Amino acid sequence: MGKEIKLHKKAADALMGVLDKTFSFVKDNLGKVTEYDAQKFILSEFGKRNITGSPPIIAFDTNTSFVHYFPKRESALIINKGLLLIDITGRVRCKKSMFADITWMHLLGGELSEDAKADFDIVINARNMALDYIRKTLDGKKLPLAKDVSDTVINYFKSLNLDSYFPHALGHSLGRNSCHGSFIIYSKNNDEIKMLVPFTLEPGLYFKDSFGIRTEVDCYIDNNYNLVLTSAVQEFL
Repeated sequence: MGKEIKLHKKAADALMGVLDKTFSFVKDNLGKVTEYDAQKFILSEFGKRNITGSPPIIAFDTNTSFVHYFPKRESALIINKGLLLIDITGRVRCKKSMFADITWMHLLGGELSEDAKADFDIVINARNMALDYIRKTLDGKKLPLAKDVSDTVINYFKSLNLDSYFPHALGHSLGRNSCHGSFIIYSKNNDEIKMLVPFTLEPGLYFKDSFGIRTEVDCYIDNNYNLVLTSAVQEFL
């Protein structure tokens, strides 16, 4: 494993630690903190862990329905009923470090609607289908094309009449200067996914002014055609 990949993995581990601590902070202060407060808490945790990164997405309840929701100072109060989505990105403070990028969701209380339960399962299935497709391609000692990985998910959503609720790319490579690196995993990219370059897979479904579901995992392909996961994989809310 090269130094860049090791630093990427170190960043991913650090981000998972920040996520765990943030969810605990929020749960201990339900009804007292806003999305903006949670964002500030994360940035303070970055400093403690030698991580640098942009202010994260913190979306509560109906704000999860917006793909790129960044809370302002006057933001929603986080209470004990609803979904909380955190999309966090950062890298170790080192020139050769590559970013990690993770999205995680929690149900903070109350009952999840049947629609939300079903859509969470669909998004998890979509991610797993993408991972399985990559692994199957690598078993043949071939690198998957970005468009084929993306189409695996899009075609699944289409079969459920949900493709119009998936408005962004399936994933992207992770860089040094930005969480968005040199390639995008979407249906117009005919290039192979490169070896030893970490990338994300982040399917999601968004229903305007209602709720959104997204999961995101980091991984890379090693020199032996193995898919290596570098972040935790969410299976449950």
